[in-house]
Amino acid sequence: MTYKVNEAILSAVVVKCGSRLLDVACVTGWRSAAAIKRQAIVTGLYGSREYGGQLFMLKC
Repeated sequence: MTYKVNEAILSAVVVKCGSRLLDVACVTGWRSAAAIKRQAIVTGLYGSREYGGQLFMLKC
């Protein structure tokens, strides 16, 4: 189910090669990974109280 939802969202906002995407609250990164498969430039942000309120950033 997650795959189909992510693909529908990425298609709706026309994510393609070279697109820039900011995935806020990316948690597991499934949507970011789907965008990377489309050769998009992705920045994922995730913050969690579990990690002392730190903000993590991944850029691909």
